[in-house]
Amino acid sequence: MEMTAALSQIPLFRELQRLLMSQSGPVNWEIAGQVARGVAQVRGPGASPTRADFAAFEEACRLAEMRITQATGLEPTGAITHIEVVDRTAWVDANLEALKPLADRLAQGLQGQMGGGLASQLGGQFGGEEGGISLPIGAAMGVLGPLILGLELGFLVGFLSRRVLGQYDLCLPRGDLNRLWLVYPNIAEAQADMELDPRQFQMWLALHEVTHQLEFTAIPWVRGHFTGLVERFIDAAEIDPSEAISRLQSLGDPEQLQRLLSHPEELLPMLITPPQQAIAREIETFMA
Repeated sequence: MEMTAALSQIPLFRELQRLLMSQSGPVNWEIAGQVARGVAQVRGPGASPTRADFAAFEEACRLAEMRITQATGLEPTGAITHIEVVDRTAWVDANLEALKPLADRLAQGLQGQMGGGLASQLGGQFGGEEGGISLPIGAAMGVLGPLILGLELGFLVGFLSRRVLGQYDLCLPRGDLNRLWLVYPNIAEAQADMELDPRQFQMWLALHEVTHQLEFTAIPWVRGHFTGLVERFIDAAEIDPSEAISRLQSLGDPEQLQRLLSHPEELLPMLITPPQQAIAREIETFMA
């Protein structure tokens, strides 16, 4: 108790304690948000849209909806209600919220494997005789698991926020399907890098986004079927237990710890299982 009280007076440990205590599920969403926003802003906020840019994107999306409806016969259940031309941080916040159900589902499955499969390999203990951590594996993963998964998800979403142009660059229905998200700093950079005509690029992007929106809204069963495929893919995920043990034990090495903090995806080495390969083919075929 005295040691706990003493550590709580040190800012670093106090912040770590606060982050650990903020966990209320299989993913630490607070750390995920902090990391994602930090990665999104690592090179600055980028360009900001003007009122003319907002108007141009809205016009392009309305025109795209009309043209796609005429060409395909797909009738939307309702018109596009809102077009969001946002910065990277806004995209991060919206997508972290929308991805929570799928991320929590994945985390619960992986934690079950960590608490079961790894415990049998370790004889119920985490660590070894030399410098190991004498904690039951279940307790250790109960503390570390949400933090690790929060770091991984934060880095992933933050990285994507600097690459995606619109909502359906990740072809996954999430959030309000009548709302389209366009990430303006990335669009401006891509347009400048490729020396594209602004109006043609806006129209191409609008056609891409609205086409996918109509796929998921015009036919009632499509969203549920696609989400079911993704959930099956998640449920078939596995980690490499022996490799995970090695990497978790390396947390005591300062150099390895620094590397893992920069590459948190390496903490839980994922295996692509045969069932996942089959489901991935189903998803690709369905979307095609």
